[in-house]
Amino acid sequence: MRTPVDPTSVSTDQSALRPVGPESLSASSLFAGWLDDLMRQRRLSNRRLARRTSLDHSTISRVRRGLMLPSLETAHELAAALGSSFVVGRPTAYPRPEPLIPQPRSVP
Repeated sequence: MRTPVDPTSVSTDQSALRPVGPESLSASSLFAGWLDDLMRQRRLSNRRLARRTSLDHSTISRVRRGLMLPSLETAHELAAALGSSFVVGRPTAYPRPEPLIPQPRSVP
């Protein structure tokens, strides 16, 4: 299990975030859904989560809406602030998404 990130050791540099392009749409959507679900479960606003991290509330809003994808360091910081963990590739405790293209059914 990953240890929580000390907020004082995390850079507030905006280079920790990058604008979302076509190549990262699924990753940003998945992360945004995970973040939004946890924030709703914990009844946290963007501003309250921002106080627990080194991020601005508007940056959290952009990440939450899937407009920006955080760096791994920032993702771990958000997870720690939410009392959760983050595994590279997929957030923990988040269901695998259903395929967008229906799988063919075998005919008997």
